[in-house]
Amino acid sequence: MNEPFEEMAIFARIAEQGSFTAAAKSLGRSKAYVSQQLTKLEERLGIQLLFRTTRKLSLTEAGKVYLDYCQAIVKSAPEARQSIAALQGEMTGSI
Repeated sequence: MNEPFEEMAIFARIAEQGSFTAAAKSLGRSKAYVSQQLTKLEERLGIQLLFRTTRKLSLTEAGKVYLDYCQAIVKSAPEARQSIAALQGEMTGSI
């Protein structure tokens, strides 16, 4: 997966699941990997997306805004792949 896209997908999953552990399990990744990817995303954006305590995760204002975009991108990615696959099928046919 493309790294920025993967970071966005992981952030969305953390927010949806409400925990690093649940997100990691649903993605088939380690909790440490999921945490690293979120840290990389926050560093790349230069803003904190989640408030973290030992008991709870919650979205920052920036996280709430960014989550909507991440979810839309993650949702539309399979459709984009299907569109490209359809075009590839057309382009490989006889002329």
